[in-house]
Amino acid sequence: RLLQVYGFYRLFLAILLLGLFSLKPINPMIGAHNPTLFLITAIGYLAATTSTVIFLRWQRTQIPTQSLMLLLVDVVALALMVHASGGINTQLTLLFMVAVAAGNILLNGRMGAFIAATAAIAILYEQFYFALSQGDGLTADALAQTSILGLSFFAVALFSQLIAHRTRQGEALAAQRADDIQALQRLNDQIIRRMRTGIIVINRHRHVLLSNDATRDAWDLEVPSESPRV
Repeated sequence: RLLQVYGFYRLFLAILLLGLFSLKPINPMIGAHNPTLFLITAIGYLAATTSTVIFLRWQRTQIPTQSLMLLLVDVVALALMVHASGGINTQLTLLFMVAVAAGNILLNGRMGAFIAATAAIAILYEQFYFALSQGDGLTADALAQTSILGLSFFAVALFSQLIAHRTRQGEALAAQRADDIQALQRLNDQIIRRMRTGIIVINRHRHVLLSNDATRDAWDLEVPSESPRV
């Protein structure tokens, strides 16, 4: 269910990014550094997210593998769109946080950390690329900004894994409590069924909710066989 929710988020994000780019094709709000790359990436990302939403409605197996593939596609697509928008100084960089958080909720342990590491490498590459291509070199401020952003990815990954772990523990405890209640209910039914005292429970509409064997035996003794039973 969480993977399906994330799939719809990806579809909404792809439509939003393509819509923002299409508002001003000549001087776009995002993707101005390389409009052609941004447009191709946005269209491909929209096609990928649409097919994923359709695929997830029918496919119910291999959830970790599907989640990993979806998240890697997200990181690559975001990296290309950030590159087309002029580097990590754009607001698109914050979308990596969502992908990292979702990756560490849907995936466990090393696989979630792998998504955070991939996102950190992507922004580090972008920073180095623009620093070298513009001839300014990698300044201390740019390196500090990139390092803080990369560390933020791992912090989000750790926090998301802690939340997911607590949630799974709560779900497991709730499932165990439900099993215990069902077992107690079955034991209670067996005890009532074998009691020698007749017990019958009805609701306000006089519908029988519960009766034991002693009640049915007493009913069989008191009511003649040829008499109709209600």
